[in-house]
Amino acid sequence: MTAIRQRPIAWIALRDRCAKFQIDQSRRISEAFTLGNRRSYDQDPRFGLIALSEIASKALSPGINYSGTAIDVLATLVRVLSPPQGEDPSPVAKPEYARVHVAALEEDDIIEAAFMPISRDGAAILEVAIRLQKALAAIWAGCEPPLAGAARRFAAVALQRSLESLTFEPDRERLRREARASFRKPKPMLGEQNASTPDA
Repeated sequence: MTAIRQRPIAWIALRDRCAKFQIDQSRRISEAFTLGNRRSYDQDPRFGLIALSEIASKALSPGINYSGTAIDVLATLVRVLSPPQGEDPSPVAKPEYARVHVAALEEDDIIEAAFMPISRDGAAILEVAIRLQKALAAIWAGCEPPLAGAARRFAAVALQRSLESLTFEPDRERLRREARASFRKPKPMLGEQNASTPDA
């Protein structure tokens, strides 16, 4: 998580109201936190998604203009966000430290971190727009409802962005068809089908 100067990251409640806080306790609590100037993938799962998405965004820049890399990144993002093939979600483990809490990641934030740069920079590229719809449909089909719903909502936004960016009407019509077909298929029960790499 991101630590902000002058914002507390830990609170202490003494079991005995008459007890005095010991300086040694402060040191032990401080040692439980690792602070640094840069995020790591272990500290912030969104950071890895952002890094992948930025690779695709750079590939779509006018100076490079290689949509194949962006399409490969979309396939990778689907694999990262999807449950393992043929496996049910792991049961929620009992917390080892019940009094340690971390703010939960919002599903919409996860999807936006992964796909917003590609949606923005590839909006006017038909093959990227189609693969983006198929990638989001794969997540919708194979993930838990909160993440699936976020993928479905973002797909609608991405579709509208591309429809407004594409200038050739046959391209717009094809994108509409592909988007409808991608989300028309029956949603399988979780564990029956893996949200694997979407086909072109």
